[in-house]
Amino acid sequence: MKKRELNLKMFEFRMTNDRTKINIVELFSNSAPLKISAPMVRYSKLSFRRLLRLYGCQLCFTPMIYAKCFIQSEKARRADFSTDASDFPLIVQFAADNCDDFVKAAEIVYTQCDGVDLNCGCPKRKTLDTNCGSALLDNASHLAELIKQSRLRILDSKFSISVKIRIYENLKDTVDLCQKLQSAGITFINVHGRTVEQRHEPVDVEVFKVIKDSLQIPVVANGDVRSLSDVHYYHQHAGVEGVMVARALLENPALFTGANKTPADCFFHWVSLNVHFLRGKIKHTISVVYKMNKADNVPFTRFHRHISFMLEKSLNKSQRAELAEIRDSNQLFTFVSKTVALALLYSGVPLSIPRKLFSVHLIEDCNIISVFFLQPNFLQPSIDMACVGGLSNCFFTSSSLILLISISSNVVETVKISGRWHHGSGDPLLTLLTGFGFQKTDPADLEATRGFIFGNITDGMAKKPVGYLILIASDWIEEMKTVYRSDNASCKQLMSRLSDLAFERRCFPKNGQDFFRSIPCPVGNICPDEDDRTNVISGYQLTFRIQDVIQARFWYLALVNCILDDACNWVPFNSTIDLQYELWLVNGHPSRRNRNPLEHQFSVEQQDTLELYLFACCIFIGLFGAHLYSISLGRFRSHRSSVAMLLLVGLQVLYYSVRCGHCIAIVVGGVSIVPLLHVGDLLFSLADVLFALLLVHFATSWPKSFQHFPAKRKLTTIFGPLALTAQLTLTICATVSRLFVCCCSSKISQIDSRYVMLQMSRVELLPNHFVETWPGWLILALRLLLMKWFLTELRISLQRERDSSHRSKFLLHFGSGYMVWFIYLVALGALVGEFSVLWRYKVLNGICFFANFVAYAAMVHLFWPQSVLQKLLCSNDDFDSTKDSADWDEYEQAIIISSSDR
Repeated sequence: MKKRELNLKMFEFRMTNDRTKINIVELFSNSAPLKISAPMVRYSKLSFRRLLRLYGCQLCFTPMIYAKCFIQSEKARRADFSTDASDFPLIVQFAADNCDDFVKAAEIVYTQCDGVDLNCGCPKRKTLDTNCGSALLDNASHLAELIKQSRLRILDSKFSISVKIRIYENLKDTVDLCQKLQSAGITFINVHGRTVEQRHEPVDVEVFKVIKDSLQIPVVANGDVRSLSDVHYYHQHAGVEGVMVARALLENPALFTGANKTPADCFFHWVSLNVHFLRGKIKHTISVVYKMNKADNVPFTRFHRHISFMLEKSLNKSQRAELAEIRDSNQLFTFVSKTVALALLYSGVPLSIPRKLFSVHLIEDCNIISVFFLQPNFLQPSIDMACVGGLSNCFFTSSSLILLISISSNVVETVKISGRWHHGSGDPLLTLLTGFGFQKTDPADLEATRGFIFGNITDGMAKKPVGYLILIASDWIEEMKTVYRSDNASCKQLMSRLSDLAFERRCFPKNGQDFFRSIPCPVGNICPDEDDRTNVISGYQLTFRIQDVIQARFWYLALVNCILDDACNWVPFNSTIDLQYELWLVNGHPSRRNRNPLEHQFSVEQQDTLELYLFACCIFIGLFGAHLYSISLGRFRSHRSSVAMLLLVGLQVLYYSVRCGHCIAIVVGGVSIVPLLHVGDLLFSLADVLFALLLVHFATSWPKSFQHFPAKRKLTTIFGPLALTAQLTLTICATVSRLFVCCCSSKISQIDSRYVMLQMSRVELLPNHFVETWPGWLILALRLLLMKWFLTELRISLQRERDSSHRSKFLLHFGSGYMVWFIYLVALGALVGEFSVLWRYKVLNGICFFANFVAYAAMVHLFWPQSVLQKLLCSNDDFDSTKDSADWDEYEQAIIISSSDR
């Protein structure tokens, strides 16, 4: 960054030239509480302030600086204060016991900050010995006069002068002091809710309320703030305009975003902001040489202390003790690579690329993180996790007969969404468009691995914003659930989370994230919120860039019928809206789609599924050919049982062909052909019930099952067609039920909260015929009835094979292998929640394919003419082939009667 030197009388001070000045009073004009970071000795340095601003902090204080030393020593100035052009709004806090020192110090930093603050609350002995800090509270008149003279000598009335105090034992004395300071001309007052003698006693919120009611200037409350809910509680119950947070921000710099502990992306932002590698080509060696940022003055000891604070809630007691013993950077990196990455991997607030960070600085930070990850020590957890994953795959492979065929659901309707948004004043505020999973960003190849949302939203008639296109992270769903369920939800409630984080040039200029666009965009031009045309994909009006170097995440697009009024309040747009939109959601820059066309337009959980479906289709085609060949060679080429098996394999080929067609449509045009999904569901369901009936037939007609269908009992001839009809009918009902819910998804506030959570949290990746709709449960009940039928017939067949140990043993193996097929859905429903939603879709499809192949291949093998099993099954040693079906019925009836008499 470009710098210059300021010569103020005899003082020489290095500062930045290009800096925006902020009127602090205007920051307090918003209805929401101002989120402020407290002055913390040694910790509130520039690098930490940068981090806080990325996560919702709206006003930062420097650490307390002794004014006398500051004006006398250039070394003190360089050590105590540093800033840059992005470090605003900023208040510099001084400790002084007289007006001259305070004003001279303020003059030095005047061009580099937006105000100064006088510390009147520090109770430390060193500060008290210099008659500064809380010692000033002993003489209220002197303090008021000090502020009055300072206000007169600093000519710029917009330059903020504030005071940070502690309260007296007598609340009336506190109110009197605050009123004197108000009369002296302070811009606002910071009140710590404890006395000088108190340390950890609870803060009484009523104290802030009394002080606020007695003053006309903004009041900032400080003390006992541990979460974002505490910030809003102070604002609502005490009426204060701002809330200042100290230690809780050290433990969780993302506190103002609503995170309960330090998110993973926040932690690695801190690493990237402070660790700079030597310039030149980055070398991936065992020993990574690095140095701290000298401009920000972050020595290792303080860097280590920050990390200790941030990880306090994420590590156990032994890990915290290990971290405390670290004394050098190599040990710290080893500890982080082995422990911290996995501890933080699944926690935290998602990161979209801050609008202000489209610069070389962001790329440098990502390179730092990438080299940090490439250290050998960091690779070890990944190797360990890969071993665990391999063992898990082996377990599910060996248990594939337990988790057989599963009906896949249509997960992402489309990656290209287009249509019209016709919205009236009486319609719900929010319309959900779609959801999409964006892959983990590779810092070494940002453009090829970032997520992109781009497109057009136009209306030839509208000349001003009528709503917003918003980006919603999956982590925020629980917080927004109550808003979706509410029939009288307000725009303020709906947009409160985005208001704390998202950048908007007029109303939220201090926020850093890029989460919404005002709509419509001007015809033939980019959207007004796009401040840099080079960041917009060529030929389109808007572009979101999604980046997360930690893990893949799901994001959701929605249209809201809310706008910002002149006072920057969210209000509904009461006129009718009729917009036309066309949006694309892709992984990787559109110009690089040819690099990996089979994954570019797929949501992260669906990537690699086309290859899986193509492979499955080829495998089943091979199985179909093998069975057809066995029929042509064998003695049963005209038998209906072998033909039925051939048709079942053909249904699997057709099912996977339909799935391949669906995926190819996404690759080519970015649009899912939804009817193909429903046709595939019907094919899969048909094959499912027919395979069940075929198994029942084998058990019923054993051992003549492989020659003809001898059983002609009424139970078989009636219940078989009924089961087939019921299965297909319930499948159609489940599809219709799902379509009905999807058709209503635009009216979010009228939908049952369960569906909203399914739609928004990717739970729809489960086989939704069975876990989301009432027909699915009836299908499950039908399967249990088929299982009961299969077991009954198998038991009768075992009674017939008493004299043949080989056949009895085979029947036991056959029954134990295929019996669990009838209960696989229960097992799948119990285990499916153990899979991450990022991998669930691919894992389920992989398990289903492998299980189908094993089950069908085993059955095809039974028909193979040269197989040992075929010879065993066709042996006539212990079987009287002259018996007809009537004889078999009498024989089985006798067995049933004899069993019931026992």
